Amino acid sequence: HPWREMIDEMGKRVRKYSAPKPKRPTRSDYQDWRRALERLRDVGGVEVSIGKPATEAQVRIVEKRLQHKLPASFRDVSLHFASQFETLGDQPGIGWDVTELIENQKVYLDYVDALPPEEDRTLWRNRLCVVNAGGGDAAVVDLSSAGGAVYFFACHGELQVHGRRLASSFRDFVDRAIAIDCLTSANFHRPYEEFLGKDGLDPHSAAATACRKRLGLSK
Repeated sequence: HPWREMIDEMGKRVRKYSAPKPKRPTRSDYQDWRRALERLRDVGGVEVSIGKPATEAQVRIVEKRLQHKLPASFRDVSLHFASQFETLGDQPGIGWDVTELIENQKVYLDYVDALPPEEDRTLWRNRLCVVNAGGGDAAVVDLSSAGGAVYFFACHGELQVHGRRLASSFRDFVDRAIAIDCLTSANFHRPYEEFLGKDGLDPHSAAATACRKRLGLSK
């Protein structure tokens, strides 16, 4: 029967259909970051250094030396946005550099070993230091979870923000941090709890709003 044949054909098409795979980020996806950072530089007066994207070969060399694959989000940012990023000023800059991951991780693990006895050192050892803020403070990515959530590490575990989750992934962390100018050293070292909401850094917090206003970035 014609109707039965048509229904059977529709059923075949439905069975053959498969949902498209999610697209990986490309360099064009990061243009908003570049525009925001240019505005931070031109209007806010913050000196910004953005390096070239890493090559696949460079990333693989780092992964081989780390003996661990880089978190997917950090890998994508390095490959498609920049392998090196830094804000410069009177104080030490804040950012990341793929070529310095090995050394930063060694320093970070030394600080982990010096944590108080009550700290779960095994948990902290399974995290990668991606943003070294100096003085032992850092943003670290969880290597045990698929998403690679980002946490704040304070070398002596003294800050209230120590151990707090900052973002769901490295890309999410940078996205939020750029929105509130938290990648400059003056803000990285100030009480991070001022910028934190329930799910991490909050670009809409009172501290973030005040920061943008101070820099002349308020819309």
